[in-house]
Amino acid sequence: MLATGLLVLGCAEKPKEVVQKEPEITTRPDCYTVVLFDKHPIVPPVAGVPLEHARFLGQWNRGAWNGEWCHDLRITEVTPDGQVHLVEMHAPYEPWGQPASAFKRTGRIDKDGILTLRYGTESVRYRIENGQLHAQRSGVLGNLVAVLAQEGAAVVQQSATPLPPVRPTSSLASSTTGQSASKVSALQ
Repeated sequence: MLATGLLVLGCAEKPKEVVQKEPEITTRPDCYTVVLFDKHPIVPPVAGVPLEHARFLGQWNRGAWNGEWCHDLRITEVTPDGQVHLVEMHAPYEPWGQPASAFKRTGRIDKDGILTLRYGTESVRYRIENGQLHAQRSGVLGNLVAVLAQEGAAVVQQSATPLPPVRPTSSLASSTTGQSASKVSALQ
């Protein structure tokens, strides 16, 4: 009887290993958060702000923590020492008990180009990869991920090494204002 039982066990199909793939986190076009009544202007970077830090500036939208809880970020200023001023926004999300929110926050970009925010028990890290802002959050709600897309063009008008102004060549007879090229050069 024991031999028959072992034979049956040996012939039985082995259970297939189920590999659970992590969900692909992308931006969500239907995501919205809150309307900011204050403008929160974006401050162009001053000399000394590394170009890779200045790329964080601007409005980042259509993020959703784990594809669920909508999240936007408006990065308004980056200083030469890596300090970042921003507004963090979230839509209401009842399943997780989260109200709509918008908070001014201060973070820091480290030597590896990662923007980190810490408040209360929360830690949020952002990095730019392939033109998108990839986010990781850990805290009360566990470990969450999101991807945000930048709205419009990045605000990288100035950098640590500004380019010299373009000077008209002597072959330029006159500008659109009717001034000669030498007068235009003198104005620059």
